Amino acid sequence: MNKSKSGMTAVKGALMVAGGVALIAAAASPAGPILIALGAILGGVAAIVKFYKKHKRKEAFVDKALKVDEAMASEAYKGLARDKVRQSLLEKHGFNSLGQCYNQLVTDLAGMLYESGVVGDDQESRAIIENIGLKIDKAKKKPGKDLIAKKLHT
Repeated sequence: MNKSKSGMTAVKGALMVAGGVALIAAAASPAGPILIALGAILGGVAAIVKFYKKHKRKEAFVDKALKVDEAMASEAYKGLARDKVRQSLLEKHGFNSLGQCYNQLVTDLAGMLYESGVVGDDQESRAIIENIGLKIDKAKKKPGKDLIAKKLHT
């Protein structure tokens, strides 16, 4: 997931540079308002694409945790659409929505990483925390669960 996110960040950076060039060109050209409008349209499209991809990432994460594929193969859910199976499993586990389940999973994962990687000495947990861009300070017991959760969510 992070590899594709990094690629999109690079594309976003390239578009920002192009936007800066467009603003400079806009100041020196009678076509300036058109260039600015195109930049705004591209930014809006990029925001919509980012929202859609983030939503799909949440679905994939929750589907793995709830084992939706296995449930769809079972007799009880045969012939039902994926979203109906997912919603049934969410309700069975006490969740009202996909977002609520995703937030709980990320919070629980952050807590486990904090306890084993920051408070404890689990090397795998420490590696995960460092790979998401955080530095561990055992003396101050940082980063906290909230910051780990925030980094996992983005």
